[in-house]
Amino acid sequence: MNEEMSPPGRPAAQRPPGSAPYPQPRGPPRFRRDPRPPRSGEPIVYVGDKPTMSYAFEVVGQLNSGVSEVLVKARGRAISRAVDVAEVVRRHRLLEGTVEVGKVGIGTERLTNREGKDLNVSFIQITLNRVARNAGPPPPG
Repeated sequence: MNEEMSPPGRPAAQRPPGSAPYPQPRGPPRFRRDPRPPRSGEPIVYVGDKPTMSYAFEVVGQLNSGVSEVLVKARGRAISRAVDVAEVVRRHRLLEGTVEVGKVGIGTERLTNREGKDLNVSFIQITLNRVARNAGPPPPG
């Protein structure tokens, strides 16, 4: 009897011996990662493919934990998402007036893909600073 289960009336799919019944992962990541792992507790948020609000909540959490500035980093197609994250945090109703955009840096990194080919990839770094909340106009006097 065949080891694989197949629907009645259909033969089991023919695969080479020892091959897996399910698709295998597609291989290593497209680009080599930065060889320096981030230091623990470092206020940096790396923006990727997750939804914008995931990164925005991470930044807000770091700012609420007492950190005075958070660096938002992204490269390639995630650059627009990093800008969205900075704007969402800056305009957040609970943080309004307490977060401002600091230094913004842009540039190009040279990375190597799976095939060994060197590629230029753009990046952005946005610093979000926590500032003292305005208490309103000074009292007359």
